[in-house]
Amino acid sequence: MKCKVAIVSDCHGLIRTGLKDELKDADWILHAGDFETQGCLNYFKSFDAKFFAVRGNVDYGSWANTLPKTQMITIGVNSIYMVHNLQDLDIDPLAANCQFIIFGHTHKADQYIRKGVHYINPGSVGPERRDCSTSMAILQFSDPDNSSSHTLDFVDLDA
Repeated sequence: MKCKVAIVSDCHGLIRTGLKDELKDADWILHAGDFETQGCLNYFKSFDAKFFAVRGNVDYGSWANTLPKTQMITIGVNSIYMVHNLQDLDIDPLAANCQFIIFGHTHKADQYIRKGVHYINPGSVGPERRDCSTSMAILQFSDPDNSSSHTLDFVDLDA
């Protein structure tokens, strides 16, 4: 059973028109923080998907206090740790048996593997910034209940 995980970060109060098409058939939506407004948070919660998010460095107020600073979630056999700023990583991913680290903050899309752990920064779905990505990531598991076999694609929201 395939599973589509939409990974977003750093909307900074902006809801891009291309987001809806990418999110509408997602099974999971993971947001790595910096909503900046409650309206943005509510937008992502409105989809028919399992939704998890962490608080970013510009998320303030009573609405933002409901968001954890870090979060560990499980999709099938896959443990995914979420944090806004990678410098705030407060676990040893190997000791925690974590397969994926999701983070944002830099606004630059990136992915790499360190000691067998996949690190994913989807870029930013917010306002354009010089030398930064206006993008999100799509992580797809072919069978998340039995394997961490996956594909990862970045979606350019300006295309």
